[in-house]
Amino acid sequence: MGSVCLRPIVDGWSTGMTTGNSLVLWAISTAAYLLPGLAGIYRRRHLGIDLQILLLYVLLTATVNFLITLLKIYHASIDTIMLAWSPLQYGFLMIVLHRWVSLRSVRRAIVASIVLLWLVALGGTWISSDIRMLGVLLRIIASLFLSIGSSIVIFRALRDTRLNATTSPAIWVAAGVLVYFSGDFVLTTIGFLLKEVLSIMILPAWVPFQSLLNIIFSGLLSMAFLQSRPSRLET
Repeated sequence: MGSVCLRPIVDGWSTGMTTGNSLVLWAISTAAYLLPGLAGIYRRRHLGIDLQILLLYVLLTATVNFLITLLKIYHASIDTIMLAWSPLQYGFLMIVLHRWVSLRSVRRAIVASIVLLWLVALGGTWISSDIRMLGVLLRIIASLFLSIGSSIVIFRALRDTRLNATTSPAIWVAAGVLVYFSGDFVLTTIGFLLKEVLSIMILPAWVPFQSLLNIIFSGLLSMAFLQSRPSRLET
């Protein structure tokens, strides 16, 4: 696989975000993170440790995405910040799911993914850009683990007859993670498998699709914060 398709896959939306419409879409999806941020701050006294970690993730994501949007407006490079931020983004969510998932094998896979993603990010930033190819594969694997982990949380919560599914923050968070990262898994895998020529064809769809996922994800996280109460899944 050549370098032509690596950048759009590794950066996600960065290469595709070159037109005015794409920039507006990403700005809207970035602003959407203000909703769960405000909801989390409003309910901060009712948040368990897991949702506190999640609130920190939301606030950092909103800040980083705003910074990236400004850099793109001024046509500055965002490669380094994306390589450093992506593993941190996965890491926050994996930590939350790690606390909720009871299967030991899945928990170990989640921990291994966090460590490997950071090593690849550091290697891609300071050693060699060729390492980014491995980062693409790890991103696919991490998205798969997050999708599996969130599915387990949802299944476990739905089986608990003593738990009200509609008012459980864990289910709202897991649903948001499942929607976002299953979509990211599909799109990143398609881009990786189709390689150079065909991957360019999906670039116009990358930003709108990921922006839509961001908006849905933000809405579901907002519901999680608004429904926040100590739960058996948040121990």
